[in-house]
Amino acid sequence: MSDNKPIDSYSMFANVQSYLGLPLSRDIDTADLVVLGIPYDLATTGRAGTRHGPQGVRLASGNLRWEEKRWPWTFNAMDRLNVVDYGDLEFAPGESQSMIDTVVNTVGGIHAKGKKTLSIGG
Repeated sequence: MSDNKPIDSYSMFANVQSYLGLPLSRDIDTADLVVLGIPYDLATTGRAGTRHGPQGVRLASGNLRWEEKRWPWTFNAMDRLNVVDYGDLEFAPGESQSMIDTVVNTVGGIHAKGKKTLSIGG
């Protein structure tokens, strides 16, 4: 799984940020786990902003890229899993049913291919 390693040739903080610096792709054929962002904040109260959750998680994950093995674990998860960052799902602002339909259809399609998902977002 040499292609499943974080991108070493780029700055941790330049270019498009992906989760843990993993490949950003909609091609999930060889993936075990698919990370996808759900940038949505219609249900928040007080102020908007949770739509930036996926971006914030991806940016923060840059700090973990160098830790491949970390106590108490004695293995690197990327040696056991092929993970791809699917990017963010897109839907019209304020269209809650559209968001739900998009999430259900996308995640359902990913699961139908036998893949696991990790969603990040608001």
